[in-house]
Amino acid sequence: MKSAMGKLLTVIMAAFLLIFAGYHAYRHFFSDYSTVDVYRYTVYHTATSHGIFFRTEQSLAQPAGSHLRYAVEDGEKVRVGSVLAYRYNDALSADLARQQQEAQKELTMLQRVRTMLESNNTATVSDLTRNTDIALRRMAAAVALGQYDTLDELTLQLQEEINLGSGITGGTAELNSRIAELENQTERSISSEAVYSTQEGYFSSYVDGREGQYTTESLEMLTCEELQQMLTEEYPAQEELLGKIVSGPEWYFALTIDSKEEKNFPPGSKVSLSFSGGRGGSVEGTVIRSVESDDGNTVMLVIKGNAVTEDTVSRREAAVRLSSDSFTGVRFDKQYLRIVDGVKGVYVDNGYSVKFKTVDIIYEGDTYYLSRLNYTGEESLNIFDKLIDTKAELYDGMSLSDL
Repeated sequence: MKSAMGKLLTVIMAAFLLIFAGYHAYRHFFSDYSTVDVYRYTVYHTATSHGIFFRTEQSLAQPAGSHLRYAVEDGEKVRVGSVLAYRYNDALSADLARQQQEAQKELTMLQRVRTMLESNNTATVSDLTRNTDIALRRMAAAVALGQYDTLDELTLQLQEEINLGSGITGGTAELNSRIAELENQTERSISSEAVYSTQEGYFSSYVDGREGQYTTESLEMLTCEELQQMLTEEYPAQEELLGKIVSGPEWYFALTIDSKEEKNFPPGSKVSLSFSGGRGGSVEGTVIRSVESDDGNTVMLVIKGNAVTEDTVSRREAAVRLSSDSFTGVRFDKQYLRIVDGVKGVYVDNGYSVKFKTVDIIYEGDTYYLSRLNYTGEESLNIFDKLIDTKAELYDGMSLSDL
């Protein structure tokens, strides 16, 4: 009896599986619809160009004079009365002062190394080896990118790791000897005259005579053709002047791009700017204006930012790599978008029925949209869904067998 019942159940199960497979085979080969996968997709855009900086800035009245050594870096904030530079009686004194300045940087680094060694709070040899490799790679990257102004700092970082390793494995006698030598060098007194700031803001040693001309106000009526003319001019530094003061952190950078790229950098979008030979790293900004040229081939973009670096306070003209924000979402072709009762969405295969899932469009391409990623919500499109491709009219809850 049990054997007969088992055989009957086996036959019923086999029949069910056969009907189920046949149903899906029929749907696949004879139904008037197919399904399309959606997938995770990331998009961003870049462009290379040249541009001009516009700032609120004023040159300092003091002349640079001879035998000068700056006491502040470009981009450093100063106040009225801040020491900007020192003047020396002769070239030898100025050179000795510069040597003292470099010696002080090394001395500070070595004193920090000695403190770490004395505290017994140093890294292991393997950690130091890894840190040394990282420092070497950073130096190589700086050379490859032409960022030579950062080499002194990177060299000190490398020296710190090497000295820590030497102190752990070979003692501190050589370290202490070098510290004593540097202390003696930095204690020497060199006669000089301090030069003080007469303004408050961000200092720059670069003056080109356009400080009162390339103002933020002049941008309001600037045309694409006028900018293109500015880009043909040269902006040599006026070496006879001490420097200038940029009144605030805000700056504007106007550049030109091909009109075909305009859609990738619309007004209001966030962008990143990396300057060729840059000395301050990339900076962020916002596109605030877009102006087309008379012939329609070129577009001028005006970008506003407030990151203070040596580039943003000192440069006038610069080659730049412009990068848009990246967008990551669920990609689907525009033809599948539907609007139901004012709600944007798509129809997906829900097993045996049609389901309407909402989309939150974060980016529009030429032929596709990106919807915000959603891994958990059942009502929104996610990367595991399959879109229904059919000429038939669809509605939420519609049976797939009706297609």
